[in-house]
Amino acid sequence: MSTILALNAQENVNSSPLNSAKWKKGDRYDFKFEMTLSSIRDSIFPLLCPIREYEWLNDWKCTMIYSESGIAENNGIFYVKMGFPLFKKQVFQVINYVPNENITFLIFLNNLTTLKFSLTLESVSDSSTKLTLDYKLTGLSGFGNLFLKKNAKKIISKNAELIESDLRYWLINDKKRPKNYIMN
Repeated sequence: MSTILALNAQENVNSSPLNSAKWKKGDRYDFKFEMTLSSIRDSIFPLLCPIREYEWLNDWKCTMIYSESGIAENNGIFYVKMGFPLFKKQVFQVINYVPNENITFLIFLNNLTTLKFSLTLESVSDSSTKLTLDYKLTGLSGFGNLFLKKNAKKIISKNAELIESDLRYWLINDKKRPKNYIMN
């Protein structure tokens, strides 16, 4: 028979097993973006699947690693090779999946940082939805911390703007946004 012991690391940080662990200080950066979209969340949520993102997200390319259903699901894993050159391979794992409400990814960015990326949908009216993009980045090394300090806000802001413009365009036009098209 196994016994499960609960240990609160914050209360016991000076106790023997935790005191011997090596710590590196990872800097944390939090960003949140909200947008209201003219569509119901039941129509928006399926588009947040890595397979469906090919339909609306410009330059999207992924390689699926694991999915029992063939689409987004809890514990699904895929990777992308795009974005900032230091992030040659970004491995995504779905860590929360509540249909039509939330999908959260834990993303490993080339041993520099981790990113917990959460997309949450909330009905605003019968025909509109608030989409909240929540980004939590943590540096994994001194270089990762420095990289985030210098670049996180710019990279995450650009990512959120691209998601918003591509998704908004697709919801209105039922096709991808032309790359040179600028939404007003």
